[in-house]
Amino acid sequence: MTTSNVTFPEAIKTAIQNFISDVNVCLPGKIIKIQDAKKRKISVQPEIKRVYLDNTELEPPIIENVPLKYTGSSKAILHYPIEIGDKVILIFSQRSLDNWLSDDKLTTPGNRRMFNITDAIAIPGIQSFKEDHPLIENDNEFVLRSSGYNFHIDITDKKFKITNDVENLATLMKDLLDEIISIQTVGSPPQHVLSPTSITNFTTIKTRIALLLEE
Repeated sequence: MTTSNVTFPEAIKTAIQNFISDVNVCLPGKIIKIQDAKKRKISVQPEIKRVYLDNTELEPPIIENVPLKYTGSSKAILHYPIEIGDKVILIFSQRSLDNWLSDDKLTTPGNRRMFNITDAIAIPGIQSFKEDHPLIENDNEFVLRSSGYNFHIDITDKKFKITNDVENLATLMKDLLDEIISIQTVGSPPQHVLSPTSITNFTTIKTRIALLLEE
């Protein structure tokens, strides 16, 4: 008969470590496939391997049917396009998501899985420190930009700057008001101009727009 030199506290510690090693909490990942854009269902590859005591490495499996989290409610949503290769942060549910994802109501978990890698929820927007984000020019700005649609909304120095590839909204409104201020008419009598009061009012509006919009 053989005896073990493992003490009871060591055995408890080992058991806890073995349990924790199978608990998934949070991992970075990469979108591999967009399964259903309207349902916001994607496939994700977790990007950190498991390493065992003997230095054996195990690549995590691709996770299918992952719900993608956006900021929103039943009344409004902030939606933006995603692409294959975009990075996400994965959080893992305490219980199985299968029944809830199909029923969308208070339900039972359906099985005994806990913190399983298949029960992931993806949140887009995370990135590593390797490279700067290509759409961020100034870290002091509040920015809404899309590289696919070439439409930018920047908030700098308490002003909005709204542009696309060909126009700047502030410049466009400035040019419009300048043209209105200089309106002349033809006919009889042969020429009219805006009254000084109208010019003053339009100039005031132009100044107010300049306080809101940046060229």
